[in-house]
Amino acid sequence: MSDYLLLRPWATRQEVIEYFALHQTAQDFRLEVQHRAQLEAYCQ
Repeated sequence: MSDYLLLRPWATRQEVIEYFALHQTAQDFRLEVQHRAQLEAYCQ
């Protein structure tokens, strides 16, 4: 689990939900950037 959540054991349920939603969005973005870079390398 994230250090952020471990340091805040009193985090509300809504905070946890928002944290994981943000984490998922960041992961999706990183994968999209990686995919585009691989496609660009392939096309060249």
